[in-house]
Amino acid sequence: MKSLKTTWRGMKNETHRINGSFSHVLSEFIKDSLKAEVWKTIEGHYGVRFWKNQVWQKDEVYQGHSEVYAESAAENYVFGIKEI
Repeated sequence: MKSLKTTWRGMKNETHRINGSFSHVLSEFIKDSLKAEVWKTIEGHYGVRFWKNQVWQKDEVYQGHSEVYAESAAENYVFGIKEI
């Protein structure tokens, strides 16, 4: 069985350009070659940036949903439940 490395990082001072708006990374989930970062846009929406083999794959913004909702999507991606 492969091990799971799930980490949480508070990065209040780091910003990234995502989908045309700045965001704050709230947490990240990593397993093998998959990584998902949970972030918040300047508009106040939560979303996830998905990576595979350290290459950006896709961003999803979940308008009207909570941070927990975005974290579930991130976790499901690294566990192979969510396909993008």
